[in-house]
This record gives sequence, C-alpha cells and structure tokens, in this order.
Amino acid sequence: MTIFLKDLIFHACHGLYPGEDRVGGRFVVNVEIEYDEGKEIIRTIENTINYETVFRLVEKRMNQQEALLETLVMEIALQILSDYKMAQKATVRIEKSNPPIEGIQGSVAVEYTVHR
Repeated sequence: MTIFLKDLIFHACHGLYPGEDRVGGRFVVNVEIEYDEGKEIIRTIENTINYETVFRLVEKRMNQQEALLETLVMEIALQILSDYKMAQKATVRIEKSNPPIEGIQGSVAVEYTVHR
C-alpha cells in the first residue's frame, strides 16, 4: 500500500541567504509512504497510516526554521519511519518555489528516500 500527501503548501523561513530567515518563502512538500498492509482488507484507521497525523508531523517540522532543505527532508522521512512501524519506505520532496538566486526562473527541490 502507498499513501501520498501531495502538494502541501507552506510559507516558511528556510534558507541560507540573508533575509530568508525573516521574509520566508513558499515551499511545496510531497510525501510518499509505502507499507505492508497485511492480508486483511483495511477497515479501521489503526490498520493504516493516518495521513492527517503525517500532515501534522510535516507541518510541525516546516514551522521550525532550517538552513538546508536536505536536513528537512531527511528528518521528516526518518521521523515517519520512527513513528510508523509498518512503514517500509518514505520519500519526502521539498520544493522551494522562489529561490533567491539571481536570474533563476523556476524552483529548486530536494528529495530523500529512506527504507527500513
């Protein structure tokens, strides 16, 4: 089974450049979690990974200032595996929509995948 949280949008103050810690920017987060659901049909939230609690985990971490996106993706993915014992693989991708790089038109992103 795979659960996706797609295109979660946050305004946050992550980055290395002057002013990013005060002004912040737009970030888009995508999470993919693979897990072994067993042989039974899932009928209760206790037998799956609750995407609302995953969202709250991501939201909490996105609200804590960090210089590097690499740190954020790794910490979120590792926390997912720690919190959800049934999770076998977690992929987290964070995109900075408007990076403060002179002349750039587009975005930058970092993605991290961790396996149990």
